[in-house]
Amino acid sequence: MDRKKENLEKEIHQAVILIDNDGDSFAKLSTRPKVLMNLIDRPILQYTFEMLSLSNIDEIFLFCCEFFDEIKKFIDDYNHNVYVKLNIQIFYSEDYTSLGPVMRDLDSRGLIKSNFILMHGDCIGNLHLDKMIEKHKENMKKDPGCVMTCLFRKVWPDHRSRRSSSNQKTMIALDSQQKIVLFEKPLRPTTEIPTELFEKNSCISFHYDLFDTEIAICSEKVPPDFSDNFDFETRENFIHGLLADIELLCHHIHVEILDKGYAARVDCIQSYRNISNDLLQRFVSPIVPQGSPITADDFDENNLQSSNDNDEDENPNDGDEDDQDEEYDSDSSTEFSDSSDNGDDNDGDGDDFNSLDDEYSAFYDEVYDSLLRAIKEQSDQDNIILEINSSKHAYNVPVNEVNALVIKALLNLARNSNQQQQGNSNHHFLQTINSNLKYGLPIIRNYIKSISSQNDCIYAVEEFQLQNKESISSLYLVKIIEFLYEENILEEDLILKWFYRPKSLSNHLTSEQETLRKSKEIGLFIKWLEEAEEESSDDDD
Repeated sequence: MDRKKENLEKEIHQAVILIDNDGDSFAKLSTRPKVLMNLIDRPILQYTFEMLSLSNIDEIFLFCCEFFDEIKKFIDDYNHNVYVKLNIQIFYSEDYTSLGPVMRDLDSRGLIKSNFILMHGDCIGNLHLDKMIEKHKENMKKDPGCVMTCLFRKVWPDHRSRRSSSNQKTMIALDSQQKIVLFEKPLRPTTEIPTELFEKNSCISFHYDLFDTEIAICSEKVPPDFSDNFDFETRENFIHGLLADIELLCHHIHVEILDKGYAARVDCIQSYRNISNDLLQRFVSPIVPQGSPITADDFDENNLQSSNDNDEDENPNDGDEDDQDEEYDSDSSTEFSDSSDNGDDNDGDGDDFNSLDDEYSAFYDEVYDSLLRAIKEQSDQDNIILEINSSKHAYNVPVNEVNALVIKALLNLARNSNQQQQGNSNHHFLQTINSNLKYGLPIIRNYIKSISSQNDCIYAVEEFQLQNKESISSLYLVKIIEFLYEENILEEDLILKWFYRPKSLSNHLTSEQETLRKSKEIGLFIKWLEEAEEESSDDDD
């Protein structure tokens, strides 16, 4: 009898999930709802369910304003395939575009029985939210007016997770009980702080180092508050409304600052990329990818990820690859084919990537940082490939640009490492470039497969040398191409075509490319290559 009474008195843990209408923010990636897009190896919404399952949640109420059939089918399939089934109820209305209508509908339905979790369907994390409910109950004991506890992670102000979204520029003032007394989100250039705050509170702490997880633990009083105040449409409206009428409503918002654990929303393209990287680096453990990259089957026609990223048919600059079978006359003069109308107007000076737009430059920075960390830590190359692919889709970078920028990043890592050495040692550069290319071989082989991707590779090497010709001679270019040839990355015929029938580089003068090909080192290498081909032909005969 006592056990039965104990079960009856046990608090039911409930969660309310809001599926946002994201407009066009993810439309270019997929025609499916954002929450059903794959993040590494499974849909975003599945990560949310896994965190709730980790937190022993008894009931989940999911509210959506579109894609009802697709989301319901996913939930049915999910519960069919998991061992521990979740009790999920899905509600649909075109009015569920913000938090206000959802809370008012919850109030009218009388579904909330106790404290509940409020979150979005694109939240990725490993928090034990049942423990956060206990924290909220402790806040309610200390402060009977506490109706909500918002969860924040402590990160430095310039952390990449905050830079990726203007929605994360937040300033919060807390009293000694961690109760919000001032809330600015998004933060304006200047913020006025009322002097009365200091008159009413003996101790105030100001925070600009908090990352908003947008997860809140709410009491059952929250839905009625929304019903009584129809100007409450968002959580921010709710917080500001309670602060404005704090003496009348006597309801307070508390903050729980997390030192451990992970939680973040996939609310923009940048956060999609950042969270993908965090998952691959196991920051969300025990919720981790299963080691299987996304395939074309995962996305059907939606083109978020492709299982054959480097197929030559995808390359917009394939060129006339049928010419690859032509014989090359070593006595003929080098002929250039113009690939740009203004190729000779550019002096070739300036930053390495001044020809790229901001999107490609940001992608290059991500690739460079990933490779720098990976080489230092000798990380598994498969994980780096997943990171690069994630960044590729986040920035919508064409395949040919991916091929070239991966090669340039590996080469620039060696150059920058050499510049940090006193005297810019040639020996050190050769050692570093050799080491980087050996480590990067699995990554290079993943991207450089077809004839078109080999073209991307060899012209990226040439452009690297021309951009750094003051410190990197043609000898180094030969060493790099020779390494790629020996490792069967570059084919012999393609190298000869690159030498005898080069394409103009838009950021360099044709005369620069001509001078490079007239260098003694490249001439000797090409001669060796042709003699090796003749010897091979004689052996075959």
